[in-house]
Amino acid sequence: MKENKFDIYELPSGHEARFLEKMAKRQSETEKHLKIKRPTLKKVLYWSISVAASVVAILFWTSQKPLTLQNVSETAYQSEQYYLPIIQENINIIKNHTENKKITEDALKQLEKMNADYLVIRNKIIKEGHNKQLLNAMVINFDTQIKFSDNVIAMIL
Repeated sequence: MKENKFDIYELPSGHEARFLEKMAKRQSETEKHLKIKRPTLKKVLYWSISVAASVVAILFWTSQKPLTLQNVSETAYQSEQYYLPIIQENINIIKNHTENKKITEDALKQLEKMNADYLVIRNKIIKEGHNKQLLNAMVINFDTQIKFSDNVIAMIL
C-alpha cells in the first residue's frame, strides 16, 4: 500500500530543499524580531539613578514651602494686617511734621525700636508656630506703637 494516497504529482527536484531553506530564513528573521534586547548593567544603573534623582528632586521641591506668618498663624497674620496700616499711617504723619524736629526724631527712633521688637516676635511665631503668649506679645507691641504714636501726634499738632 502506498503511504501518501493524495500525492498524485511528482515534485520538481530540489523543491524540498528550497522549501526548507525558505522556512529556515523566515524563522531566523522572526527570531530576530522576537528577541528581547536585554539592557546592559550600565543602562540599568543609569536609569535607576535618574529615576531616584527625579523622585528626590520632586520630593524636595514639593516639601519646600516658605514659612510665612500666614502659613503658620492665621490669627497673627490677620492682626498684622489690621495694625500695621494704622501704625504706618501714624508714622507718616509724624515724619511729615516739620516742626518740633527733636520730638519727631526721638519718636521715630522709639518706634523703630518697637518695630524691631515686633520683628523678633514675628520671627519667633514663624519658627515656633501658633503660640498664645507670642500672639499676645505681638498685639501688645502693636497697641503700644499705636498709643505712643497717637500721643506724639497729639503733642506735635
